[in-house]
Amino acid sequence: MGWGSFSGGRVDMKKILILFIILSKICRMDTVNMRYSIPEEMEEGTVIGNMASDIGINAANLSKRKLQLALGSGKQYLNINESNGNVFIKEKIDREFICAFKPDCFINMEVVMRDPFEIFVEVKDINDHSPTFSEKEKHFLIPESAQPGMKFLLEPAHDRDVGINSIQLYQLSENEHFVLVVQDMTEDNKIPVLILQKPLDREQAQEHALLLTAFDGGEPKRSGYFNIVISVQDINDNAPVFENDVYKLSLKEDSPIGTFVVKVNASDLDEGVNSEITFFWDNSVKSHVKDTFTLDNQSGEIKVKGMLDFEEIQKYQINVIASDRGSVPLSTQCTVIIEIEDVNDNIPEIDVTSSIEILPEDAAPGTTVALITVTDRDSGVNGEILCTLDKNLPFGLKSALRDGMYSLVTKLNLDRETTSQYTISIKAKDKGMPSMSSTKNITVTISDINDNSPKFSQGQYSFYIFENNVPGASVFAVNAVDTDENENSLLTYYFESTSFDRPVYSLFSINSQNGVIYASRSFDFEEIKNFTFLVFVKDHGVPTLKSNVTINVFILDQNDNAPVILSPRIKDGFEEIEEEIPRNAKPGHFVTKIRAYDADVGYNALLLFLIEETSDSSVFTIQPNTGEVRTRRHLTDADSAVQKLIILVKDHGRVSFSTSVALTVTVVEGIESLEVSDIQTTKYEEENSFTFYLIIGLGFASFLLIFSILTFFVQCCRKSNDFTRKPLNDMNYSEVNVNNGTLCHSFQYRAAEKAFMFVGRDLETGSAVGVDCDGNTLILPDFQIPSNQVSAVHSVESSGVTYFSSYYDMVED
Repeated sequence: MGWGSFSGGRVDMKKILILFIILSKICRMDTVNMRYSIPEEMEEGTVIGNMASDIGINAANLSKRKLQLALGSGKQYLNINESNGNVFIKEKIDREFICAFKPDCFINMEVVMRDPFEIFVEVKDINDHSPTFSEKEKHFLIPESAQPGMKFLLEPAHDRDVGINSIQLYQLSENEHFVLVVQDMTEDNKIPVLILQKPLDREQAQEHALLLTAFDGGEPKRSGYFNIVISVQDINDNAPVFENDVYKLSLKEDSPIGTFVVKVNASDLDEGVNSEITFFWDNSVKSHVKDTFTLDNQSGEIKVKGMLDFEEIQKYQINVIASDRGSVPLSTQCTVIIEIEDVNDNIPEIDVTSSIEILPEDAAPGTTVALITVTDRDSGVNGEILCTLDKNLPFGLKSALRDGMYSLVTKLNLDRETTSQYTISIKAKDKGMPSMSSTKNITVTISDINDNSPKFSQGQYSFYIFENNVPGASVFAVNAVDTDENENSLLTYYFESTSFDRPVYSLFSINSQNGVIYASRSFDFEEIKNFTFLVFVKDHGVPTLKSNVTINVFILDQNDNAPVILSPRIKDGFEEIEEEIPRNAKPGHFVTKIRAYDADVGYNALLLFLIEETSDSSVFTIQPNTGEVRTRRHLTDADSAVQKLIILVKDHGRVSFSTSVALTVTVVEGIESLEVSDIQTTKYEEENSFTFYLIIGLGFASFLLIFSILTFFVQCCRKSNDFTRKPLNDMNYSEVNVNNGTLCHSFQYRAAEKAFMFVGRDLETGSAVGVDCDGNTLILPDFQIPSNQVSAVHSVESSGVTYFSSYYDMVED
């Protein structure tokens, strides 16, 4: 069996068949030659013959003869079925690949068996390839001045088929300028030639596209195509032409630098350098135009180079030249007209020609403050201006006779104390789209006139001073303000010559500059307890304005009085009391009652009775609150007939004051005891009668007290801020003996008082501020102590009692 030897995909032209020789192990074998003829491109597995029948061998004996194919290094296109002897195509055969352009193509195969033989397979050509050109397209550059008859050689086509299946005919597409001629160079080589038969004009057609087709002679015919592109080379025979002779457009004046304006377009029918156009300004273009616009020499684009201003130039007329680049350049000209559109690019300008910086607060409405001129460089609606002010200001704008002029005038009464200075913003706004505005500020200072009276910080003042104060010390202060300024706000404090019922200068003095009030004397609570006077204040304006305020002063008690023994009466001026009791007196027998009085009030007047010394402490006892002296036990014969006691009476002040009294008790025997008992009974009856009347009096006083309190509350509800009332009358103090002569305190309220307070001796003055009610304190809800008055209340050194507004006293029963 023979195989083709290949180099680069093609069979060596010197060898048509390659034989693969395999030596048989048999010493000598016979040779048989066989030949098959098949078309190329048959499908794999196609049976092309039967070896057993072709050589006359029974198919059953093929295996016995050890049928084999001699294998070489090439491709195995055929194979033999050992079972039935069929020769079939193992791999598709391509004649052009094996034999190229040779007219005859064989594949030799050697079959080895005991009687070897050769098989020759002839491969016949079919028209399975189309003509092809080595290039798809060919370009020719022919000047438009070329003369008819010029020839252009074309590359021939190739066909891998042979014989009639190879190229037989060339055909050119229809055109009016070229024809095709085929030259037979050899039997198998035909060259197509292109001939110019009509002159070319580039301005009519810059390019000609032709199609060359090659046909073979197979059935069916196959063809190949080749594109011919002929470009006509230009000569400079045409001048540039603008699309428009005049370009007219509008441009807004606020166009930024670099804004595209217009592109002048020009064309040239020539080509190459003859059609390359350059744009430039005409010599008539002024320098300011060149500073405003720029021209691109290549593209013809005109752009903004500088700032535009409608207010300076409204229209530009520019000549532009277009020239080609031929050896002899040709040119033409156009005109560009640019109209500038006004935009609202100027803000209104506000000028204040004259103004008043300081205006008195009593200036009448309509007073001219300033003259204003408003202008705008824009035109049309962009230059129409609307001038306004803030509506909350007491000023207005009044139009003048000429447009753009205004008067700034007052439209309301001014008050420096409310607003001492105005910053008036004048806003000018044009009617452009978008609108532009500007603002001008005018500052007007309002000067003061004396139109406000001084005012005290309170409607009235209440101050509290402890008795025994140091004369000349400051006790309290008043404060007034005047909302005017400068000399109109300078204040002077003073007293009138009298203050209601007593000269005020005899009691106090006042610092005329700061309102600090000093005590001119030392006060005695037991002498005067409260009083009222007026403080006046005036400013230094012209005319002078003044006002006054009521001052309520309350003197607070201190423990400066010692208790005084009232009963039993001291004989002959000696502080010694003598009493008699019967020998048979029972325990608890009433001996006597020590009655005492303290001119102070409160805890300072609350007395404590003690037995300081006694000859026998087991005989007598004394009630510490009432002062009753009674027997502690039965008297015996061993007890002395005369018993002496020293009784101490002391108050409850922080620094306590006390008084001592000597009591001599004589023990009486027999009948005298009875007489003494009768006297005591009579005495008890008298005391009980006195107590009865005293209870009636206290009940009536309590009724008056409750009525006064109710009246006070009604007045407070009607007018809580009205505190102008007459001076308070001095209060009475008394000691009342109720139920066995018990020492009681009668609390008297003044009907016009707004608050009552009783503070225990262990409490400080500041602790009384507030709304509260406990064992020793009563504060009405509307009672408050101003912060500048608390400092006027001095601490009590000799007494534990502090009073605010009301006091109570002890009265003798």
